[in-house]
Amino acid sequence: MRVVDLRRLHNPASPQGFRAIAAFSLELTPEIKLFDLQLIEARDGRLNVYPPKSGNGSLTAALAPSVRRDIAALAIKEIDSDQHRRNSYV
Repeated sequence: MRVVDLRRLHNPASPQGFRAIAAFSLELTPEIKLFDLQLIEARDGRLNVYPPKSGNGSLTAALAPSVRRDIAALAIKEIDSDQHRRNSYV
């Protein structure tokens, strides 16, 4: 499982205090990829991952809390790695 196509988001927090930090795809295996997951930061600093919503507003996938934490950790690692790569070119 790996994070691919990560895009940093710079949107303001919602009225409830949630802020989307990044959107990304998750390659579960070379044959299976989930698109447009979001890494969300809560007001208290906790991070969570949410799958995209369908056209009628329902979620497109169900992820157990432990899996969400694992995916969030992978996304943060990719963000940190991306930042490191950009800083090495400065």
